[in-house]
Amino acid sequence: MMNETNLTLVEDDVGLRVIEGIAFVSITLLILTGNCLCLLVLRLARDMNHVTRVLLISLTAADLLMGTVVAAPVLGTVITHGWPYGYVFCAISASGNQICATTSLFSLLLINAERYICICRPLRYPSIVTVNRARVAVVCVWVFALFLGLSNCFLPGRIANYHEYLHSCFFDPLSGEPDVMGTLCVILFVFAPFPVLILMYIRIFVIARRHAKDMEARAIAMYEQAQRLSLQENGRVSLDQGRRRFFPEYKAAKTFGIITLTYAMAWMPFFSIVIYENLTMTKAPRGLTVTASCMALSNSWLNVLVYYARNAIFRTTAKRMLSGRRHRYSASSNRF
Repeated sequence: MMNETNLTLVEDDVGLRVIEGIAFVSITLLILTGNCLCLLVLRLARDMNHVTRVLLISLTAADLLMGTVVAAPVLGTVITHGWPYGYVFCAISASGNQICATTSLFSLLLINAERYICICRPLRYPSIVTVNRARVAVVCVWVFALFLGLSNCFLPGRIANYHEYLHSCFFDPLSGEPDVMGTLCVILFVFAPFPVLILMYIRIFVIARRHAKDMEARAIAMYEQAQRLSLQENGRVSLDQGRRRFFPEYKAAKTFGIITLTYAMAWMPFFSIVIYENLTMTKAPRGLTVTASCMALSNSWLNVLVYYARNAIFRTTAKRMLSGRRHRYSASSNRF
């Protein structure tokens, strides 16, 4: 009877590992494929705002790095039920996890700051926000994230350990005591910026909506005046122009709001579990932990879907790029 129970537990464990392997492999393929295509599209999308494109490239690069350093090795960990890549790569993966999460969050802060200036200070926007300043800001974000992530490799008393449920490596204290420093880093550089991010977006959304209503009211007034002057055709043009003039900025604000909300929903459970385990020195339930890890990694490919669904320039460029590839493929295949 005991042997049958042990066999059942082993079969259940193998079944869970197979499900986890399929889930993580699917997520990894989506991250790598989606973000590689996204970088190509952003490079070709010349009609997109240059500052926005620089910031989106930074966010996409962080997502691609997450897929390469953190998500891709998971297949080996699921198969071997451990970390088969050695300590050095475990330390690199642990640093990469922190670098990617920090870069993604602060890239979102830059994006929302750019949208805030664009909507709240439209007349001063060209003089405040430039491509060179955006590039400098992106470099500063990456340098800060690299410093934060790599500092764990050189701090005394810390070692990279593999977490069997999260299928990732993290830096933990050698003493085996609660990781207070790691918890403070998560609170200061993940949870603390979020109130600022949310308040900034609420401000952006309120002002964008107010501007959109004002523009529509003006357009309706112009349309009614044109009707009184029997210039219906010109009136319709004025109405359409008035409604569409501010619509791209309003839609962009909603798009980056969706990206911000997606990041929060994807990463907050993961970081909450990390804080809980750091302070209590106990592991959260396996199912909950694996789900949180899948959600956090999925944020790196969900961003691509948001770009495609919400940005007309991105969508059009992607369709042209893919159709061009199909055309070249069909042309080359006809030769043989």
